[in-house]
Amino acid sequence: RDTPRSDIVLNGRYLVQSAMRFSAYGGLYLALDQQTGETVVLRESRPYIGGGLREGDARKVLAKEARILQRLAPTGLVPRFIDYFTTDGGHEFLVQERLEAESLWGYAINITHQEEGRTSGAVLV
Repeated sequence: RDTPRSDIVLNGRYLVQSAMRFSAYGGLYLALDQQTGETVVLRESRPYIGGGLREGDARKVLAKEARILQRLAPTGLVPRFIDYFTTDGGHEFLVQERLEAESLWGYAINITHQEEGRTSGAVLV
């Protein structure tokens, strides 16, 4: 298990361990679910960003992704939905299962370039 690198606890439950990515739209973090002991992925969407998107701002897009994960859960083909919450500052977070696997994008790139036996090393989150 990773040693926590911060004391940031979100939603009274998720101890942030590391940041994987950042953008204007939000961040992608690994966190320890203190209720289950499981390492999870937190996907953040920030308020008032991406207002030009057809679906609305980044928060509406993330909420839609959460609904899709919940609807596809019975297939076992998507990361497991765990939680969805909003902070006092209006940032929204989708919490999902962390999967240790090659991403579909990495797999497709390997097929496109026909590099047999070589994987992208990407992790699906």
